[in-house]
Order: sequence, then structure tokens, then C-alpha cells
Amino acid sequence: MGRCKRNVWALLDPMHEEPPPSRSDREETPPFATEPMPSYWGAHRWDTPVAAPTSSIANPIDTLPRPRPRIESLSDMVFGLALSVGALALVATPPTSSEQLYSDIATFGFSFLILIMVWFSYTRIMSVMPFEDHRTLTLNTVLLFTVSVEPFLFNLLHSANHLNGFFNAASQAYAVDLGTMMVILGLFAWGLSVSTQPPLAPPVREGFRAEAINRWVAAGIFFVTVAPVFDQVSVGPEPLRIWLWLIPLFFFAFARRTRRKAEGP
Repeated sequence: MGRCKRNVWALLDPMHEEPPPSRSDREETPPFATEPMPSYWGAHRWDTPVAAPTSSIANPIDTLPRPRPRIESLSDMVFGLALSVGALALVATPPTSSEQLYSDIATFGFSFLILIMVWFSYTRIMSVMPFEDHRTLTLNTVLLFTVSVEPFLFNLLHSANHLNGFFNAASQAYAVDLGTMMVILGLFAWGLSVSTQPPLAPPVREGFRAEAINRWVAAGIFFVTVAPVFDQVSVGPEPLRIWLWLIPLFFFAFARRTRRKAEGP
């Protein structure tokens, strides 16, 4: 009622100042007329438009988990078994003289060094490789095959007689097996050197490039020794082919030392 009186008075005399509200007017004013209505939506009022929640993910499908084969675990197991089987092959044919003992240890030491250096290079590459596509899985499968068949060929090479043609065939197959390992390791290292993912430091990228070239040169040496001429030339008790297989071991040591100097400790 008091509010209606003030409105009529303002229409009749616009220049007149509106009197202050009386006590009855203040009592008629509901509390929600001067105080904001409490909101059940946090800081938003009922009449404030609330934007729909947006997601920062452009395509949620890209974040869904995808199958990823555990090729690293399988590779570690294959390398471990290959090293163990090589030692068991010596246990099956124990030496009967000191000369044969030293020869067996030296022969197994060469096989052990080859496999352990391949494993060092492989684990270093896989530790930074960000993907496992069809090409990578195929190369991994071929590499694991060559590693798993190495003890078998090593046993044949160890037990065969140097005077017959079977030793030549076994040594040729062993050279092809080791050369295939080197080629695959070179492909892995070269792929990391030319790829933009993961972002590697320039010295690390150049190190993988040099490692790829080193592995391919070692593979070339193994493949060259397959030629029959290296069976006909002997240096001491062993054919020349066997001695040429020692050259890639120095390549491994040289590449490792060069990489550590370039990348730092």
C-alpha cells in the first residue's frame, strides 16, 4: 500500500524528492527483494546461462587403449635362452684335453660376445622407440628368429669336422645368420635417426646414424665371408672365414666408445 502511494506522489510532483520509506513499508518489503536468491548451482544465478561443459580432447577415440604386444619381454627371454643353450651345447660334449677346453671356451666366448652386443644395441634402440607398427614387429620377429637359431648353428659349427664339406655349410649359414642380425639392428637405428619422434638431441640422433652405418658394414663383412674362397684359405687351425668374424667385434667396441664420447656420460 505504501509503495502505491509513493508512485502516485512521484507522478503528481516529479520535482519533489521521494520521502524515505516508512516503517510499515520496510516491513512490507520481502527479504528476497533486496537480497539475492540463494543459488543451488554454485556461483551462478538461476537466470545466468550456464555453458555446456566442453572437453579439451579433440577426438576421444584417439585416447582409447589399443593392443600393444609385449615384444620387449619376449625378446629378453629369447636372448636369455640363446645364451643358456649355447653353454648347454658345450656341456653335452665335454672336452677331453686342455687344448680342447681352451678352444671350447674361446668358441663360446665369441658366440657370447656376439649375442650380448646385439642385445645391448637392441635394448638401447627399443628404449627410445615410440611405436610398434607392422614393419617394426616384422623386423623384430625376424631378429628373434636369427637369435634363437644361433645356438643351433653354433652347435653344428662346434661339432662339425673341419675337413668335410658340412663344416663349410654350417659356417656359411652361421655367417648369414649373424649378418641378418646386423642388418636389422642397422634398420632400427637408421629409423630413429631420420624420424622426428621421439624428439632426440642432435648428438643422440647422429649417434644412431653412425650406429646404423656401423652395423651395416659389419653385416657386409659377414655376408662377404659366405664366399667359398674363405673356406679354402686357412690361418692356423681355423679357416680365414672364422678370423674375419672377429672384425665386427672391434666395430662394436669402436661404435660404443665413439657414441659415449659424443653423447657424454
